[in-house]
Amino acid sequence: MTDASTGFVHAAGFYKGDEGLLPLVVPFVSAGLVADEPVVIALGDAHAEIVRAALPPSADVTYLADGYARPAGIVAALLDVLHTHSESSPGRMRIVGELAPQSLEPGSWGPWARYEAAVNHLYAPYSATAMCAYDTVTTPAAVLADIAATHPSLANGDGAQHSSHFQDPVTFLGGLSVPPDPAEAASPTVEVMDPDPLSAREAVRAVAAGCAVDPDAVEDLVVGVSEIVTNAMLYGRAPVILRVWAAGDRLVATVSDRGRGPAFPYAGLVPLDGGVGGRGLWITHQICGQVDHLADGDGFGVRLATSPPAG
Repeated sequence: MTDASTGFVHAAGFYKGDEGLLPLVVPFVSAGLVADEPVVIALGDAHAEIVRAALPPSADVTYLADGYARPAGIVAALLDVLHTHSESSPGRMRIVGELAPQSLEPGSWGPWARYEAAVNHLYAPYSATAMCAYDTVTTPAAVLADIAATHPSLANGDGAQHSSHFQDPVTFLGGLSVPPDPAEAASPTVEVMDPDPLSAREAVRAVAAGCAVDPDAVEDLVVGVSEIVTNAMLYGRAPVILRVWAAGDRLVATVSDRGRGPAFPYAGLVPLDGGVGGRGLWITHQICGQVDHLADGDGFGVRLATSPPAG
């Protein structure tokens, strides 16, 4: 893969099945090592071990464990890595990562589609080459289409080419369609009109009391809902509506209002510059299992869940 001398290079790497992983990843990593570039690998445990075994024992590679658990988490982790590197070295760095298989399911993909679009802007100041590895055997066709639209370059073991389907990140995000959560097919367990943060927290806890949901995940959702309700009160337009569903071992909540939503297209993935503003949405993205932004002609909403829906 030919890299620019400066700036961020964002490529999607395609492989077919586990047998295709090493022909894609090892040449990419090896080229970085030969060029004396720091290499970061953020693969799932099984794939990380396959790559580790294929590299020389002396290979100077940093493995980022659990790196792709949540979009806002990986943004924070990689921005820290990139900033630290830029402060200490003028050279490039090289990153290879992949999403967990469940992240590619239609109901789980929305936050990751936002991530793949947003990093073209968020990582742009840094000299780095990132390749996001996708298995074409297991990745749904609709997700592959979004991957082509969010990565300027498409790579395989033989090199890389420009993606003719790449879209400006803001344009892509403006047209991103988020499917309903399966829980929303039923009537909400609780619906509260114009809640304050306290009543919103109480509503979530009341629904959680009858569910088999991990208590820590419940408290994370309680905090997230409280933050989003506060944002809607401060920046949205009435009415603000909180809906909560009990869905087996999951809790799902939506907070909607008649406003236009955040003007910053990457809201939630990073705290806004210049102060505390925007940190509530960012915190919510850090702690909740699934966060989707919902925008239509009627207003803006945020859907939060203790975990993504099952595939």
